Amino acid sequence: MSAASYNLLIEQGVDLSIQVAVQDSTGSTYSLAGAAAAAQIRDTYNGSLLASFSVVTATGVTGRLDLALNAATASALPLSGGKWDLLLTTSAGTKVRLLNGNVTVSGEVTE
Repeated sequence: MSAASYNLLIEQGVDLSIQVAVQDSTGSTYSLAGAAAAAQIRDTYNGSLLASFSVVTATGVTGRLDLALNAATASALPLSGGKWDLLLTTSAGTKVRLLNGNVTVSGEVTE
């Protein structure tokens, strides 16, 4: 399965929250029991780490991942942006890239 493309616009100094619904190839809710997920922003592919999202796997069979980036972390992102992805490790240890894309950073004026 190929990762879906999803570009992010991140505002410096603002909290970001994203909910991701995970479905299998038939469109059914994917059970995340025993799974783990990670999401990062890097300056380029395989480049320097700029930020890591907090990722919470919803309990039960909701198939939902909650990603968060706090305002302080968003403030530290360079205006040049970067690349990001969301990687799921299933309970069987299989790694699946769910989303990836470009990151555009909007600068802050008011702090």
